[in-house]
Amino acid sequence: MRQIIISAFGVLIIAIGYFGMKKMGSREKPIPKKTPKSIPVAFSEFVANSDTPITITASGNLAARDRIEIYSEVQGIFDFSAKSFKPGIYYPAGAVLIKLNSDEHRANLKSQKSSLYNQVVGLLPDLKFDYPEAYDAWFSYVTTATN
Repeated sequence: MRQIIISAFGVLIIAIGYFGMKKMGSREKPIPKKTPKSIPVAFSEFVANSDTPITITASGNLAARDRIEIYSEVQGIFDFSAKSFKPGIYYPAGAVLIKLNSDEHRANLKSQKSSLYNQVVGLLPDLKFDYPEAYDAWFSYVTTATN
């Protein structure tokens, strides 16, 4: 009994499919309408060549194209400058950029030199006994440096 029900159900599904196909196949297909082609229109104009001024409005910070860095090879205190020493200031060739006061540095250097001579003079007696061959060189150094 069960096989008969399953077979009948299968035949029913095939019959519904067949009639559905016939129904869908008998419909008329709509004919697509052809759209007329439109011709594009372009407007033209005669041109007379002439100069056009270029104006550019800009705002912001200005940076130098050829930027250089300056390093001081001497020590001292900033004394003066002919112009304000800021970025963007023009200096002609050969102009003094900055003048440094080196009196304090020079005094410090002389103080260090004097300290060195005092230490060498303090070592001369020991050099005379421990290293007699080096004593003459150091003694001549001290006597020529102080003169």
